Amino acid sequence: MTRRKLKTMLLIVLSLLFTACGKQQKAENAAADRGKEKTTIRNKKKNKKPKSAETEEAQEVKADEEQVTIPPSVNYATASLRDYEGGAIANIRKSWRYRPIEESWNQNIESPGIELFAYSFISGGPSVIDFPPHRAIDYYICEPEELDTDHFSVNCSPKNGYIRSDALTQFDLYSEMCYWKRPNGHCLFGVFLAEEHEIPSKNDQITLFYDYDPDKKMMTPEPAITDMIEQKMQPFDKYRAHMPEKGKDIRISAYEVNYEEDSAEETVFLLKWDGNAFKWAK
Repeated sequence: MTRRKLKTMLLIVLSLLFTACGKQQKAENAAADRGKEKTTIRNKKKNKKPKSAETEEAQEVKADEEQVTIPPSVNYATASLRDYEGGAIANIRKSWRYRPIEESWNQNIESPGIELFAYSFISGGPSVIDFPPHRAIDYYICEPEELDTDHFSVNCSPKNGYIRSDALTQFDLYSEMCYWKRPNGHCLFGVFLAEEHEIPSKNDQITLFYDYDPDKKMMTPEPAITDMIEQKMQPFDKYRAHMPEKGKDIRISAYEVNYEEDSAEETVFLLKWDGNAFKWAK
């Protein structure tokens, strides 16, 4: 065999070897790529939420949104009335009976008087406790054109230092406020809150009094008057304190309830204003 033929045969063998190695490498690369694709598909399937789970989650979110959504035409006073289940007066008794209240002004309040005292009470006092009639007073003073008269009524007499707010609902909810001038330049501010239930409770009503100091701009509780009233009302099932729209004395109606006959016997008491404080009329 000549040298040229031997060289040619070696070149053919080497060419065949290179071709075989190239095919093997391509096959290995293809297998690796197929492995990656399978892994990616498995991960996608693993992370993908079932269609039913996505539907349930979307329904829960939608339900939550519907639960907290309030139509634009419903103001927050009406919303609070819709959700009210009672018990505000018991909380006010517990949290605010002995707490002073700082004066709160609003641009719609022209001078010190019943609107100033009422607004201070509902915004600086028990505003943390939602009582629908107080929301109505807030609207009456701040945004009177927005007051929902289908669900609330407000009767205010600045001249007589008197305001009353009623919530028209299955409960008989109302707030009645008044003030008296004292010789030392201070004012005594009084509030009666009531919610009527089928079965009367001592927590269904409360009367609160505050001494207003115009220099300190503070309303300081006078619980002695509240204690005097509640001690007198102990034998009765419920009572109603009628703040004077006219005059200066407080008339109190106390009731003994006869559940068998579905009736109540009324006894009337009178708290006389002596120019500085109250005393029981004899």
